[in-house]
Amino acid sequence: MFDSSSATKLMFLIASLTVVLLSCVTHPDRSNLDGNNTLPFSNQITPATITPITSSPRISTPINLTELPSTTVPVATIPATLNQSTLVNPTPLQQGSSSRSAISITERINKESKQTRGGTLRAATHTWFEGLDPHREPSTSFVAWGPGIAYSRLMRFRSGSDVELPSMEVECELCLDWDIEDSTTLTFTLRDDVKWQNQSGIGDNYVNAQDIVSSFQKQMTEGSPNSHIFHMLDKVEAPSDSELKITLVVPDADVFAALADGRSKVSPKITAHSSNQQIPTSVTGSTPWILETLKAQTMVRMVRSEQSEIVPFLDAIEFHLIEEPETRLSAFLVGLIDIYRIEYFEDKTNSPDPKLNYIEPGSGIEIAFSTDSPPFNDPKVRAAAMYALDPKEIIDKVWEGMAFFSLGFPTANKDWAIHENVWSNYFSSNDKSLAILKDSSIQSPVPITITSSDYGIQHMESVQMFADQLSKGGFDPSINLLSRREYVADAWKAGSYQMLIGPSFPQSSPNGYLLPVLHSRGAWNTTKHSDDKLDRLIFKQASEYDIDSRAALIQDINIVLLKNGYRFMPITKIQPWTWSDNLQDFHPNFAGNEYSFWEKVWIGR
Repeated sequence: MFDSSSATKLMFLIASLTVVLLSCVTHPDRSNLDGNNTLPFSNQITPATITPITSSPRISTPINLTELPSTTVPVATIPATLNQSTLVNPTPLQQGSSSRSAISITERINKESKQTRGGTLRAATHTWFEGLDPHREPSTSFVAWGPGIAYSRLMRFRSGSDVELPSMEVECELCLDWDIEDSTTLTFTLRDDVKWQNQSGIGDNYVNAQDIVSSFQKQMTEGSPNSHIFHMLDKVEAPSDSELKITLVVPDADVFAALADGRSKVSPKITAHSSNQQIPTSVTGSTPWILETLKAQTMVRMVRSEQSEIVPFLDAIEFHLIEEPETRLSAFLVGLIDIYRIEYFEDKTNSPDPKLNYIEPGSGIEIAFSTDSPPFNDPKVRAAAMYALDPKEIIDKVWEGMAFFSLGFPTANKDWAIHENVWSNYFSSNDKSLAILKDSSIQSPVPITITSSDYGIQHMESVQMFADQLSKGGFDPSINLLSRREYVADAWKAGSYQMLIGPSFPQSSPNGYLLPVLHSRGAWNTTKHSDDKLDRLIFKQASEYDIDSRAALIQDINIVLLKNGYRFMPITKIQPWTWSDNLQDFHPNFAGNEYSFWEKVWIGR
């Protein structure tokens, strides 16, 4: 909480923060975005992808990694050799009905609702974006917290007070309804009332199927930073202006998540005389948001369009670049920003109380064992190590309860989660750990090397506590602390470790982790395990469109992973958020860089 004792500490920040926010209108070297004010565009590193299994004996792909785990996420394709005769072909939901297992129709905001209209919401971003091309720019600061909110998508992730998180449930945005003709063919009926808009106001043309085809083709271009999202798409066709047909390479249950991803944006089709390499210098989208001001490395201001079919409650949203964690906290405490992603500080004197604890499946600290060399090539030793570990102790003491146990991959809904009364049977018993080592005639303590890197205070405290727990369970651990660059290259990518404790493989969809990381032939299977049963389950869930059937398969996968102890995520993050008291109906769903929730927020008076 903020009290008078903090005033002195914060006063020097207030002036600089005010300058940051006011620089939108006073900075002498920056002007509003116009045709002559362009942003430099540089190619982004292409994330790892997985090619379909044909004659190749291994799911593989060229890998190009940055020093740190990327926020641009590799996604795997489903092997082309899947038996399609076993696929479930679900019946689409009828228009106007609702189900968590199908795509519902976009609901219009009631313009006569009691919510208050007007006001400007201010939020902080941590980084800036490279360019304005919606099909090539992968950064969250563009996609969902910047100019990118001007663009519609074919589908979007549901958000709202009635959505139970985590959720990857999708709904139509530019479509009215959809049909699965067969396991690799999807057809969509499109809305005909969505107009293009830009700084000049209302556009002259409506969004049609050709715009979507053109946009998807741009995104699918080889080498594009966002092309991996559409790895499962083979062809995108427009039989008419109001019809869209998508053909998949192979059946893929994650296709709807790909279509709803915040990076899968739709822009106007370029004219026949325009170059495909043309870099956009302005923003023409079809959501209710219009780009009014862009101050490079400073601020983006999006204003609502009164002519849009959906009219947001807010007059405007401003996204301000504030790079330092302490400055972001101070900005929130003195009221210069309205939304704050609560960050970890050892001194919690000024830390605000959370209003939302957002579950982040797939984000946290992962543990992996190398199964191709002693001692962890022996499944009994892996089981003993797991019994020696006590994830709950570390969650409570280091993470203050703001974490949970998972198997490392994104979860589509709560039915995928592994419950504590299940996973706890494999952990937290030194007696069982010591007994296994004794019965296996393995001399104790067993020397092992833990490979990790410094990813912050909580991470390092967790690594040390895991090592201490192993010491009590019959192991003699030493910690090999690499630089972050070495960790990514040698451990994360090359698999040079005995026991790995560190950040997870980057991902945005379930198949983006299950296929490349957990499948025996996955390019990122650095534990080097081989498991036919697990492989069959992974392939089967990858093409299972029915949500309940897929959830059952995921639970089977969870049990196989626990029993064999290849890898797991004992610390999966829960991210706390807070916002100003007058901000109403802020119910975000951050899955896949979602941003439609901005339309529903309003400021009370």
